[in-house]
Amino acid sequence: MKKQLIAAFIVAAFSFGATAEEPKVPPKGTICFAGNSLRNLKDVPMGCVGLGRMSSIAEIYERGYRVVATGTEVGGLTNYFIIEQRN
Repeated sequence: MKKQLIAAFIVAAFSFGATAEEPKVPPKGTICFAGNSLRNLKDVPMGCVGLGRMSSIAEIYERGYRVVATGTEVGGLTNYFIIEQRN
């Protein structure tokens, strides 16, 4: 009886470690570029590396991405947007 209890304890201990969560995969992302304009930035057409042209920030969200960072290149002629897939 004592051996069976020890064996059950060992099996339970090893089974617990086997149910650990799988590592999380980082979201896929890319960069988009838009010419600097006096128009509202939310409506400026842009090109996204690997995704093609997008007509607005709203389209980025409609395609399942989100903007995580924005900025302007040196000289102020081009805006960029870092985007990633939403979960």
